[in-house]
Amino acid sequence: MTYSNTKKIVWLRIIEIIIHPGFNMSSFDNDIAILKLERTLSFNTPKIQPACLPSSENQNYAGYFGTVTGWGSNDEWTSASLSATNKIRKVEVPIIPTDHCRMNYIYGNSLYSVTDNMMCAGNLYFGGQDACRGDSGGPLQINVDGLGTMKVVGIVSWGRGCGQPNYPGVYTRIDRYIRWIHDNIGEKCLCEI
Repeated sequence: MTYSNTKKIVWLRIIEIIIHPGFNMSSFDNDIAILKLERTLSFNTPKIQPACLPSSENQNYAGYFGTVTGWGSNDEWTSASLSATNKIRKVEVPIIPTDHCRMNYIYGNSLYSVTDNMMCAGNLYFGGQDACRGDSGGPLQINVDGLGTMKVVGIVSWGRGCGQPNYPGVYTRIDRYIRWIHDNIGEKCLCEI
């Protein structure tokens, strides 16, 4: 794992991966994990800050616009490794009601279903910009105060293609896992808003 600290890159080893015990590889339900780094990060620079998480469960973000960031592909037909970049990309996507998303995947005879532990973002009927291959595990954030304070509300999980009409991107809902996150890391490295 790397991060940029002003002008130099700092390399940190991941020493433990804590996968949610309910993760189901067949359905992608509970698609969340915690990475423990070899040492503590310093938050004394604006470029490195703790993730702000939801403060409670069952929050409704439908109607918000979210920002998805990642280094993945910008074309679903190209391998993520061939079109990945060393410059992070971002896209703004509308968060849509989970029930609307769920019905589209059901009517489209999708192999996967949208569970209550998931949320959807993207242009539901027209397609367009979306997370894509290689972005999985990246954040879906919302600007909570209009001043740039970002809250991580989702994690890129799966979808049918990238930016396809009727198939928005599907994200793990962070608010469903607040207790599990606290149980595993305590109050370290968090800001709650």
